[in-house]
Amino acid sequence: IAGILMFFGVLFFLVRRFFPPERLTARATRKGFERMEALILITVILGFVAEGFRLAVEPTGGSEFVGNALGAFLREHCDPDARLFGFKLLWWVHGLSGSAFLALIAWTPMSHMLLGPVNSALANRRNGVNLPAIDFDVEEDADGNPVRFGAARLADLTQKNLLDASACLWCGRCHEVCPAAQTGKDLSPKKVMTTCAEFIADGRFDDDSLIDVLGREAMFNCTTCAACVQVCPVSNNPAEV
Repeated sequence: IAGILMFFGVLFFLVRRFFPPERLTARATRKGFERMEALILITVILGFVAEGFRLAVEPTGGSEFVGNALGAFLREHCDPDARLFGFKLLWWVHGLSGSAFLALIAWTPMSHMLLGPVNSALANRRNGVNLPAIDFDVEEDADGNPVRFGAARLADLTQKNLLDASACLWCGRCHEVCPAAQTGKDLSPKKVMTTCAEFIADGRFDDDSLIDVLGREAMFNCTTCAACVQVCPVSNNPAEV
């Protein structure tokens, strides 16, 4: 039953990728989900077929209703050697398919399965924007270096800000609730997070063009309402970024 629910659940999300809501395609679309979702579907199907061959070789009389149905069909249409060969082949193919999915998690958008829980665990317990006040009268820091106000490149952001960008699902829920984005202004919290993620992927931590790509005017469209923080499924804080 769990396998059937997984199959239809993933199938729903895969179909929705081809008929996406506006928020999924706004400003940027993350590629790669479709292939991984298809791999999950294939793995589930291979699991059911492998189970069918197993039960065709050695019926157990258990409650595996899908496997028993497939097993009965295979016993009727396949000879014993073909059933045994099919079971051994499908056992390996199913196992390798599942292992491939696990191995690819860190290298695909499915990395949110790992980064999302970690990011949520490290999120600030105090909701909203929790930035310290800026003293514009200070010209040098304690080491005598000129003070930089705000951030113009990835290197100016905190490690938690960078983790937010890496954990981002590109789902667009923040874009959907942002009053600036929804009233046609240049700011989109989704664009902020996805652009930072792209710069991280390219290793452009000292690239000052980040603020120009996002738009200097756009940053001042933020009302700091923190609606984007409230709605994020992985506890990102686009408003702080």
